[in-house]
Amino acid sequence: MNSFDTLLNKFLNYERQLNDLPQNFETQFVNFFKFTKRQNNPQQSFKSIHIVGSKGKGSVAQLLSQLMSSSYKTGLFTSPHLLRTNERIQINNKKTPFSRLYTLLKQNEILFKKAQLSYFEILTFLSFLNFKEESVQWGIFEAGLGGRLDATNVLMPKIIIITTIEREHQNILGNTLTDIAKEKLSVIKHRNLVFSMPQEKTIKTLLEKKIKATQSKLFYGFPEFHIKRKTLHKTEFIYKNKLYKTNLNTNIQIKNLCFVFNILDYLQIPYHPSTLMKLKLPGRFEIRGKNPFFIFDVAHTPVSFQYLLENLSQFFQVKKMQFILSFYKDKKISTLLTLLKKAGIKNIYYAETNNPRNYSFFEFKNKFSPILHIQPFSSLNLDKSSFFVFAGSFSLYSLFYKITRSQLI
Repeated sequence: MNSFDTLLNKFLNYERQLNDLPQNFETQFVNFFKFTKRQNNPQQSFKSIHIVGSKGKGSVAQLLSQLMSSSYKTGLFTSPHLLRTNERIQINNKKTPFSRLYTLLKQNEILFKKAQLSYFEILTFLSFLNFKEESVQWGIFEAGLGGRLDATNVLMPKIIIITTIEREHQNILGNTLTDIAKEKLSVIKHRNLVFSMPQEKTIKTLLEKKIKATQSKLFYGFPEFHIKRKTLHKTEFIYKNKLYKTNLNTNIQIKNLCFVFNILDYLQIPYHPSTLMKLKLPGRFEIRGKNPFFIFDVAHTPVSFQYLLENLSQFFQVKKMQFILSFYKDKKISTLLTLLKKAGIKNIYYAETNNPRNYSFFEFKNKFSPILHIQPFSSLNLDKSSFFVFAGSFSLYSLFYKITRSQLI
């Protein structure tokens, strides 16, 4: 472990907690808001884009960053990370060196302890500091959880992006879709430009009321596009009567890309067509190797899992693939496994990770074996099949990377 992670891990990390969450998130947020104000609000030294939602936040954030950075010095803050903590704080798509992050953390360690900041709040504030000191022109921020009480909501953004909102984290955000939507839509402030993906009718109604109350401007829905030709490593599509080529290969990724195009077109921010064949979305239908084939996807909700199966069926015979899964305990596992069963999968492999939020193998097998036959990952012979799919929690990615790092395409 590097010096930065060693020091950072001394602070309370709610991302790894199951039951030890703060009793009052509002008090926690107010504390962080006051802290940033005492430090002269470094987040106000650059223009910012704030992204909230349940699905697609990370993909949209990364696509925006990769396209905008050809015109502006662009900062990116996302979470969680797949392999290394410094993935979360990038400038022009380059991870911030750990030495730089350690220096910033060490300089402010006493302040952070005195203010009782959490792991996520510290990372958020370090991104503010780093972007300010590096003279970033635009900062793109993916909310961590919810919106209203998320540390990123201290931003005063020029642009708000709302990706698809679903039921999630109901123990924190509320039991109903309306409750969850209200938490996320609360990030909309006075006279924002708001770009929203299509939402359920009740959410759309709430969104329109919020837009009116804040005198903001709303751009709603996905722009029109037409996929002309698609292979495993390239897609050709028509957007605004123009042909584009990209290395992205799933319908949802093309949708997200056109959604980002729409935002950049409105802002009159140019992007270079050559960039489109070099886009990177780690952990999103990420393909490595040829024989055998390895695919990783962070799908962990019913909708995203359905997308994964649809994407796989366009290129492979799904029922012949080996699935290696790992999940947090708060996910709708029964629904996900039922989707696999309907796709013809009879057997899955479960991999344990070092995240305490994940099921152990025995917990998982005891609870879900009536749906599918479940075996430990250690029993899987990687030489016997040509197609392996890793899916579920972000913490599974380290295993995928370890196995496939020599197979990168």
